[in-house]
Amino acid sequence: MNADELSAERLDLGRTVRRTLSRLVLLLIVLVQSLLFGQSTEGSACGFVTDRFGEPLAGASVEAAGTERRATADGNGKYCVTGLTAGAGVLTAAFQGFVRRQKTVMIVAGRASIADFALVAGQLSDPPTRELSGVVSGRGGAWIGGARVFAGSCLDLSVGSTVTSDEGGKFAYELAEAGQYCIRVWKPGYRAAVAVVVVPGGIVPWSMNVKIRLERLGRAGR
Repeated sequence: MNADELSAERLDLGRTVRRTLSRLVLLLIVLVQSLLFGQSTEGSACGFVTDRFGEPLAGASVEAAGTERRATADGNGKYCVTGLTAGAGVLTAAFQGFVRRQKTVMIVAGRASIADFALVAGQLSDPPTRELSGVVSGRGGAWIGGARVFAGSCLDLSVGSTVTSDEGGKFAYELAEAGQYCIRVWKPGYRAAVAVVVVPGGIVPWSMNVKIRLERLGRAGR
């Protein structure tokens, strides 16, 4: 092994050690926050912002959608956004010269959720919009207001968000990420209905309108 190869190997080893130590520090921060704020109704999101090679992006910003909560990554790429309401939240990471990235994170009260970002170099741009809307109706097409509409993971019903249909039976979501979503609709006195929607990736804006029909309990077979 020549001197150049030895120097490169030492450099890679040094980077690996620094990343490992940084992650250990982050885990300690998460543990301390959990112990100090165990009774809190709010949570936080912490993680690292790096490029696709794992190099930290110091100064990158991470913002929670719909709030004024944000954080700036330190020299190791580490950030922590605090004071977040428990439930599904959307984080956006941005850095000059890199494409923005969004991620849906489940915030747990009194705890710090882990959310890492690996940004790709390119023109800074807003992520494409992905809108899902629809209408809930009953037999004969009558609109059903006040129905609960969940959009999220098909495997874990705790990962997602819920809205309520308006008087015209309408509902709408803005989805942060591409993938498969389960739409579950229910209301007292009706049988729950489920639909599966696949949201494509890419940079082109996407939208879909779905129609959900609920059947009143006790009317099946009539």
